[in-house]
Amino acid sequence: MYIPKRELPQECAAYEFVDEPMISLSEYFGDRIMISPQYFLEGIPGAVNGCSLRKSAVILLEDALRRLPKGLTFKVFDAWRPVEVQTALFKRFYDSLKADNPDWSESRLTAETKKFVSLPSLNPERPSVHNSGGAIDLTIIEIWNHKELDMGTGFDDFTDKSLTLHFEELGDSAIRDNRRLLYRVMTEAGFTNYPLEWWHYDYGDSFWSYYTGKPSIYRGIMGRH
Repeated sequence: MYIPKRELPQECAAYEFVDEPMISLSEYFGDRIMISPQYFLEGIPGAVNGCSLRKSAVILLEDALRRLPKGLTFKVFDAWRPVEVQTALFKRFYDSLKADNPDWSESRLTAETKKFVSLPSLNPERPSVHNSGGAIDLTIIEIWNHKELDMGTGFDDFTDKSLTLHFEELGDSAIRDNRRLLYRVMTEAGFTNYPLEWWHYDYGDSFWSYYTGKPSIYRGIMGRH
């Protein structure tokens, strides 16, 4: 049944940290999935040319891949993210909101920015989710031509249309079914979805902890991978 969580995650209080290695998705999956490191391609300062996840998250992604119908695979936009990149992305969206809404207070601008881009953190025990190695941004593509399935928006489209449930109330829709497919294979494998972003899934980080009620297990990774 397709029932994504609607509420937004709050601060995670419970932690039971484990040390797991980071694994390159390109090295692990080879050409079985497509890696397209969006922020490196955009030239964001500090972005790395590749995508990596914690070992357990990679195992779950393998499970999700097996659940896809024949002829489909994943395209990964982003996974582990350096703090420098998180800072640049937060500032970019904050500045964009400020330019469009010059009357908004600083507190409102920060709150609205945080809906789509987590605050950067230099505390490894309270990392932003992408800095933990447990978060991944991805979509589904056709293997033979690498065409993305129609999800209604592109990656990082920070509008209401990006809400996972947006197309649920608009009648029969290929977009709705495509989002349902991504949601189903990822959540059945053990990930949780961030409800404002159809492309964002988590394992072991603070978002996953909030939605599952389990302690967060990954510290932030401050070096380069």
